[in-house]
Amino acid sequence: MKRADYFLVVIFVVSLVAASVLGLKTKALQDGYTKSRSNLTAVPLAGFHKFIADCMFMNFIQFAGSNTIDDENVAIYYKMINQIIKMDPDFERIYYEGAMSLAPYARDEAMELIDRAVENPHLKGSWRIPLLGSQIILRPEMMKHYTGKKLNIAQVKLAKSYMKQSLARPGARYTLYSSILRIEALINRDANDNKYPLNIYELEVWLNYFKSTDGGMFGNDMVATTYETDRYIAPGIITKRLSDYVYKINKMYIRDASADASTKSYVEPLLKDVIELIYKGQVLDKETLIPYAVGQRKIMQDTLENPSKKTYVIELHAREHYAIHELVIKTFKGSAKAMVSINGKAVTGLHAIDIKTEKTSVESVSLNKVKPGDTVEITILDLEDCGDIAYSLETFKGHFR
Repeated sequence: MKRADYFLVVIFVVSLVAASVLGLKTKALQDGYTKSRSNLTAVPLAGFHKFIADCMFMNFIQFAGSNTIDDENVAIYYKMINQIIKMDPDFERIYYEGAMSLAPYARDEAMELIDRAVENPHLKGSWRIPLLGSQIILRPEMMKHYTGKKLNIAQVKLAKSYMKQSLARPGARYTLYSSILRIEALINRDANDNKYPLNIYELEVWLNYFKSTDGGMFGNDMVATTYETDRYIAPGIITKRLSDYVYKINKMYIRDASADASTKSYVEPLLKDVIELIYKGQVLDKETLIPYAVGQRKIMQDTLENPSKKTYVIELHAREHYAIHELVIKTFKGSAKAMVSINGKAVTGLHAIDIKTEKTSVESVSLNKVKPGDTVEITILDLEDCGDIAYSLETFKGHFR
């Protein structure tokens, strides 16, 4: 071997040693800047760990696409997922999709992935992972609920804790709070030996939330605002949810003649409490407990001048759905009586009311709904020495279900 060749070999060996030393120092510096790299494989991959993790993930996707997960290959799935995580501990997607794949067959392994992701400081911005953990825990408990079996309340409470972690993270949807309230209702129902249906306990927790946060605390109809570690539901949203519960529960347990008497007696004061809070100043349809549309108030008014007959009939023909709210009649002297009828049927509570009271109201009656084609008659009768009679019929366009 020539002398020049020996010289080249020496240069090569020295360069190799220098590169190794430099590589070790670089790795130590990288580990200092990115703590999660200390958990990576010890194999020197020149910083291409994330690239290799991506390649392994693509391989995993191909494997999953051609091999449906089952009891026989779940261990292979779990091994492949862990190999990817070893290459890149901050690979959020593999935690999420891995846990979702494993959950039906290896629940403990799925939750182990969830916990590792939740504890990873580099994934603190992910609200979807703790939410998935809550869903994995809660799913079998909800199956028990729907089949009438006893719930494991410890597991339900654990699911709630994961969901609260999700809610506290950036970007979490305010709708998660409604899920937390539903879980709270499950817990309350179990504490009361499942005495009443779940939707009654749901109404209670929503009502308590409404009271505790002064009607939703902060925000507007579309956006919730973060306050410390909780995320509050906007006022318009919580009011809408409460009104939906009022309608459904009233229909199921009050209007339904076959409803259990004990449930009815429990629900009535609860509905009254909700109505007083959320329907201040609004007019409700007394049967469905649905408020009439805001801005749909109409008044039909006229005057009978110098009335000379004993009886007057004012006939109105409906062109749209509406509800009679109030009849106001005033006379300056004398007396008379009045009644209102719909298609010949007297509106309850208005038959033969003395006009001298100046105002009669059908606000609390049940027979006050009018549909297109109906005939509404205001009959003023038994006039005795009356002066001019002014009358007005106030209606609200109704939302009838």
